[in-house]
Amino acid sequence: MSIISIISIIIMVFFLAFIMRKLKLDKTPHYEENNYD
Repeated sequence: MSIISIISIIIMVFFLAFIMRKLKLDKTPHYEENNYD
């Protein structure tokens, strides 16, 4: 049971990090793309 809990926490952490990273990346280059377009 503890292994499943650890895996779930790791997946959630990776998922949150991925979302935050995607939001940060989307916010910065998106403005540059819009300016060029």
